[in-house]
This record gives sequence, structure tokens and C-alpha cells, in this order.
Amino acid sequence: MIELSRGGAFGTPLKAHIWTDRPIWLQGASRPGGGPPPSALDWENWIGPVPMRPYLGRWPESHPARSMKTFRQPQVYHPFVWRGWREFGTGALGDIGCHVINPVFWALDEMKGPFAVEAETVPFTDDMYPEWSVVTYTFPRAGGRPFKLVRYDGGRRPPWPAEYEAQRPWDNLDHGALYIGDRGVMLGSRLIPESRMREYAPHAPPPTLPRSPGHYEEWLAAIKGVPRIDNSFDHSGPLTELVLAGNTAIRCRARREWDPVGFRFTNHDEANRGLRRESRAGWEI
Repeated sequence: MIELSRGGAFGTPLKAHIWTDRPIWLQGASRPGGGPPPSALDWENWIGPVPMRPYLGRWPESHPARSMKTFRQPQVYHPFVWRGWREFGTGALGDIGCHVINPVFWALDEMKGPFAVEAETVPFTDDMYPEWSVVTYTFPRAGGRPFKLVRYDGGRRPPWPAEYEAQRPWDNLDHGALYIGDRGVMLGSRLIPESRMREYAPHAPPPTLPRSPGHYEEWLAAIKGVPRIDNSFDHSGPLTELVLAGNTAIRCRARREWDPVGFRFTNHDEANRGLRRESRAGWEI
């Protein structure tokens, strides 16, 4: 996708729609009660710097949240679904956002500058992230149309693109990326309709970027001092900022404007206070 975008396959990028099947765990509920943890689990260390709470292993069958369409993981906190809780994780956006947003973030330099972000979502509790959200980022361009990135979760998806052949099944109902330019549309890493891809293929740019062996392999290589591929902190840090700013917009349900140089929101001091949190006694940094 990066090579095709830089090669002008669909012209100047104007908008990207990115969607996933997250959350596949419960979100939008209130903190449940519970009791002591199993003897094999060090609950004090697992809880870490956030306020202590009772342990609960699985949501009861009678809990109304069990009927939610995204519910596929019965655990409450440990070992996997901690990511749905505000005090432990960063919800569906933080869970998968850095994976699915990375290609377009890598391809477009304007995404590394100031941006505005706003969110549409459903009412949710102070304890968890919402059952679904749609987050829209706007990146200004000097002398041109801004670029917009819209990210969906919880079963929300963009409109069906007119360029996609009606007789062909939608390839990615659960995950997908749709890139719209001023001279074409790309779904994933292929121009649509397919006839446009066949027409363009002989003129496609040759590979210019190193292919990754996988992020686990890159992590091990970095430990050994092997030259980096693409996941250094100067890339992943700003990408993470972008994703977490989206969570702030979800939380506030209002437009927020982010300054990556000053590391602050320029239009809301209350949101800036939410960039840091206090640790409980004994866990201060």
C-alpha cells in the first residue's frame, strides 16, 4: 500500500477508512464486584499502579452484557481482556490501532504533524471504553484539501464503495482499509475496480521498502543490535500519540486539536490534565 500510494496509484490521498472487528471482549459496562483472586495469581502486582479492586474471573451468564454482539471473551480482567478497562488498557482503538493505521501513517508525512480528532460513540461508563466508536482525524495540508482518516470498530464500517464490483464479495467484513484519492480508490493494497488494477499493474513501481520478517522477529533483532526496519521509537512514538489522542476524543466526545511538538491539546486544558494520572501508594514513578 505504501509503495502504491507513493507511486501515485490513486493520486493524492484524500481520505482513508479503516475498520476492525474489535472489541471482541466486553466494553461499555460498569465495574463488577468480586472476591479474592486464585492463589496462583499475584493480584497486587497484576493491578499495579491503578486503584485496587476485587478479583472476578468471568462475567456471570446472567450479566446483561453477555448479550452484546461483540462479546466473545468471558474473562473480566485476566489474562486477555484487561484492554477494555480504562485503568488497564486503551480499548479497541489502542488494541489494534497502531497495527491498522500504521501503513497510511507511514505513507503520508502530513500525519506526523498537528491534527484535529473527534469521535462518534454510544454512552458508556467511567470504567470501560464504549461498545463501538467512529473516530475521525483531520490533517491539514498547506494550500490543499486536508487528509481525513476515519477509523471504525464495534461492527461499524464505511459505506460500500461505488468502484467495488457488485458481483464480487466484500473481502474483509471484519477488517479492512479503503483509501480514496483524487484519481482512484484502493481497497487494502489493490486498486478497485479490478479492471483498474489490471490496467495499472504494468506501471506499478518496483518494491522499494524492506519486507519485515514480523514484529516479534524485529524485536529480537533490535535486542541483538541488528539495523532497524520500521519500528523504531521515532516512528512508533508519534503513531501511538495519534491513537491515544483518539481515545481522548472518545472520552470527551468533542473535537480536540493536537500539537505533537508541544505534546498537548491546544483547545482544551481539561484534556491535557488527562494525559497523566496518579499512581496508588507504593507504585509511584
